Amino acid sequence: MDFAVHSMKDVPSRLAENLILACVPKRESPNDVFISTQEKTLENIESGAVIGTSSLRRAVQIKRKRPDLVVKPIRGNIETRIKKIDEENYNAIVLAKAGISRLGLDVKFSNLPIGEFFPSPGQGALAIVAR
Repeated sequence: MDFAVHSMKDVPSRLAENLILACVPKRESPNDVFISTQEKTLENIESGAVIGTSSLRRAVQIKRKRPDLVVKPIRGNIETRIKKIDEENYNAIVLAKAGISRLGLDVKFSNLPIGEFFPSPGQGALAIVAR
């Protein structure tokens, strides 16, 4: 293998000696988004609602904004996580907007403001790593 495409947020700041960061294509939105099949937002979802996220960073930020919500870990690819909203009793999930955009999914969501929900460094960008 001569190159690989990664999410920039997952690439270490120091690469192995035989690897280079060859390219970073135009960055997508770094925002996180709130997805609910009942078209709720983080502001108006009912107290005690279960919110799924795969990120400790997002969990802490959700609890800081809405300590009355229950945050549960959620795993799987983006499409699987969206299905789990109804199938596994989540009221909503929070994930990266760029993932939805790249997959071309037709999903209703509300943007979480970057001033309150800080994205992971590099979120929204891809990294082409080559040797």
